[in-house]
Amino acid sequence: MQKRITTVITLLILLLLVVTPFIVGSYTFADALRGFEIMQQYKEGAAFNTLNYPGISNAIYTYEIAWWAPGQWIIPYVISLVTGIASLQQLQAIMIALGLSAAFVGYNRLFQLLQIDPLIRITSLLLMVCSPLFYWQSLMYHGGDLLTIAYSPWFATYLITRNKIFCFREALFFFILGTVGVYLKTSFLLFVAGGGLFLFFREQQTFLERLKRNWHFGLAALGVLVFAKFLLLNGETPGSAIDHEGWFGVPNDITGDLLYSFSSPLGIFTTAGILIQRYAVTHGSDLFVVFVLLTLAFTSFLFVIKELWHHQRYGKLLLFMPYTVFFAFLFFYLDDKAVSYEMRHFAPLAFLFYPSFIGAINKVIGSLSLILISVAFMLLNVTGYLEQLQTLQKMEIVNGVKLSSEEAELSQMIQEWDNNQSNSLFLMESYWAPSYHVRKNDKLVITGEELSVVSGMELDKPDRLKEEKELTELIEGYNEVLIVGYHHNSTDLFNFASTAHIISEGELGRFYWKRIKP
Repeated sequence: MQKRITTVITLLILLLLVVTPFIVGSYTFADALRGFEIMQQYKEGAAFNTLNYPGISNAIYTYEIAWWAPGQWIIPYVISLVTGIASLQQLQAIMIALGLSAAFVGYNRLFQLLQIDPLIRITSLLLMVCSPLFYWQSLMYHGGDLLTIAYSPWFATYLITRNKIFCFREALFFFILGTVGVYLKTSFLLFVAGGGLFLFFREQQTFLERLKRNWHFGLAALGVLVFAKFLLLNGETPGSAIDHEGWFGVPNDITGDLLYSFSSPLGIFTTAGILIQRYAVTHGSDLFVVFVLLTLAFTSFLFVIKELWHHQRYGKLLLFMPYTVFFAFLFFYLDDKAVSYEMRHFAPLAFLFYPSFIGAINKVIGSLSLILISVAFMLLNVTGYLEQLQTLQKMEIVNGVKLSSEEAELSQMIQEWDNNQSNSLFLMESYWAPSYHVRKNDKLVITGEELSVVSGMELDKPDRLKEEKELTELIEGYNEVLIVGYHHNSTDLFNFASTAHIISEGELGRFYWKRIKP
């Protein structure tokens, strides 16, 4: 009876994951939209995985995008080629349905192989699906995050099902799986390292025996790194760039450096970590934040120790896969690298901890109490989902991209301008959705305060237009320039525009625009 109930629940969840994105549509995360812009330019003849500003024919502003792996746009591109689908909404619906279904089935399969009790397994899956860091993927296309969540449980499944006979064929397979993961998202390099450590320490052997039996897996992991370095990481990456400010203004201080990653498993499970991040962004870090994060981090590690003692295979998976990534992020933070504290980066690994947390709770309070608490917890999270769903339904679709009402109005104005102009230039302060629809004329996205060309989020070596003279030279030869930004006369871009001949100007919500004659 219990097996039948869990099967029915599993099928209902799968149906919901597949149907929802086709019914309500999805917002496009800014990074993923940049990927779709790469896809669009590639269709028009640009080099692979590059962004070109102001136009494909102009090599001055051509960027090799190394911040995000090409998987986030190349897979939708292949689907588009095979099916003939051009709408971004339809492509995103397919990607989300396939990605979340693969993730759900993958974690279910992994927990089955780990011989997790059926009640603990289905409760873990239900709480995982109700987690904001899972259901956000059904409302917004994140690109690499979605692909990582879909792929991670299958990679972990491969690791725990390896037999004791290590050979070059297995190492080759490990290399292939690793390169696929890195192609989906470059940060998967850290997952590959964790997987290699799991394989190395899986058996009860001496260090020399492990080295003798597993050295070719190390060679395979090195091969994945070489593949990524020469084929994907041609340019600035989060691991090479410096960002002293940190994520959304949260400084790279000892609080974040030591605790944000380590507290993520239990923090994501309880959603406490997400709430703490929001608090830190708004109010800054303080002693209370440090105390809660330290508690979450320490408690999470205790669960790992418990599983290592009672369930070695599961315990070692929790130890080597997540903590390799956590220590790597710690190193990045301490070195002020441009990686972010956002909990979404840790979600695929945090979901591995769910059976451990739920199993321990079940032993203390019993099955009936566990079910009641889990239902209450899921209902609490679902309210957040419904709120975001209502926000999404209020958005408008403009050429396949969901936009807020004011963004939609702005985008329609920009498209109308683009259709009616030739040999003109669109300048936008910062990169957001409305700039995606400029097709006929050239465009250049510039940060307003420093007149820096925006492409792949260059931080160490941005292309800066240090003098107004350079901007003047840039716009020479165009019939007209349309400038759109957020602040009225508060940036270098608009201050410069005020010295030119203004054809027309206006405001659309929080956006301000000017049409000028060079």
